[in-house]
Amino acid sequence: METTVANRFPNNSIKNGSDQIPWTFNEKVMIIISYSTSISLSLFGNVVVIIVFWLGTCRPNRNNEVRQFLTNLAVSDLLISLFCVPFTFTYILLWDWPFPYLFCPVVLSIQLLAVTASSITNMVIGLDRFWVVIYPMKSRITRKRSGLVIGCIWVSSILFSSVQCFVSRASIREGGYTECSENWNNNNLQISYTISILLITYFLPLIVLTVTYTIVGIKLWKRSLPGEADEIRDAKHMKSKVKVIKMLSIIVICFGLCWLPLHLFFVVTHVNQSQGYTKNLNIAYVVCHWIAMSNSFVNPVVYSFMNDSFKSDFRWLVYHKCCGLCQRQSWSRKINFNTTSARNSVSNNFSPALTIQNRKYNDKFPSRDHSSPERSKEIQFLFNKDNNECVNHNSIDLPREFQVKSKPLSTNMNKIKILILDAEVEKNRIFTNQNYQIITQL
Repeated sequence: METTVANRFPNNSIKNGSDQIPWTFNEKVMIIISYSTSISLSLFGNVVVIIVFWLGTCRPNRNNEVRQFLTNLAVSDLLISLFCVPFTFTYILLWDWPFPYLFCPVVLSIQLLAVTASSITNMVIGLDRFWVVIYPMKSRITRKRSGLVIGCIWVSSILFSSVQCFVSRASIREGGYTECSENWNNNNLQISYTISILLITYFLPLIVLTVTYTIVGIKLWKRSLPGEADEIRDAKHMKSKVKVIKMLSIIVICFGLCWLPLHLFFVVTHVNQSQGYTKNLNIAYVVCHWIAMSNSFVNPVVYSFMNDSFKSDFRWLVYHKCCGLCQRQSWSRKINFNTTSARNSVSNNFSPALTIQNRKYNDKFPSRDHSSPERSKEIQFLFNKDNNECVNHNSIDLPREFQVKSKPLSTNMNKIKILILDAEVEKNRIFTNQNYQIITQL
């Protein structure tokens, strides 16, 4: 049985035969503008995502495993914008295959490869988020394992799409035009392959995303902060939960709605093949195909540009890389210890303010916003000549993201205790008596 790819797979144009219906000038202009916009947005969005996530790996406290999946999704979407859109767009516009015959099986294989890899990666991201939220105490996927998962995604996608190399070819049809189509000798194999594509690229990912994100959303909604109730803190937490749930919902809705029209189109045309190809049917195909391809530039927006971590990395990249200020080093912060009036009362026992470079402490500061400039870790304080201790103080100048109120708990000359009034700051990672002998552990 001989059939065109378009009759069952979304990345190829409709068979038109000798009943070719040419586009009007205005229709051609609309098609060119629509597909050019789609390609431009997809190229820009996915290239930016790849660059930001790739260069952002030098920053600490980053979940590089998730970044690997998001980068892989951007790569597969980039392939869609490079192979699925331009070739099909040209085929639609000319109603002819103007490329070398050898390109036909290669292009169709890469098209199916890109769509399959993108769909499976979407599904893997959903499963990863489900595991992290539902089982937070269990071991998370490591960077090595995430690389192995990505390798399996591409190997399985390559094997699945390689079928196109054996069943697709370009041939001349009635009217003298060239058609890139599938040629199956076994109708049952064609139907089985078509159903498997529909399941792997649409229904299975849609089911997995719907189930996992629904469970994750319910879990996050029911989760409450420990400790006593605090109106401001609880309101902030609720706002954060609503934002996450909205993003999860948008992911599922965008994936389902972008691909639904095209899959529905092929099901309807396959069931009702007797109606033939009309101008309205061709227009419907173009609209459905463009909506499906738009998913390649929607993914960067939903997964990345709406992500606070991505936006933080993007600001960091623009500030440091574009301004030439980036120094690839451990992320540390400068802490200034300000003394109190005790300095005046015991000034004879203290030397002038000293700056000591701490080379032992290599841990990073936990941060919600790394947009402030990098600085070397230095400690400025007044030094006690007699007992090698720091004087009492009233305040501490933390980095911008940690600028919270503080007060001393002890005022003796031998040691200082500091209370940071912010539950989100990991105190023992910032001040420990193992690394800073002048400060006792909180």
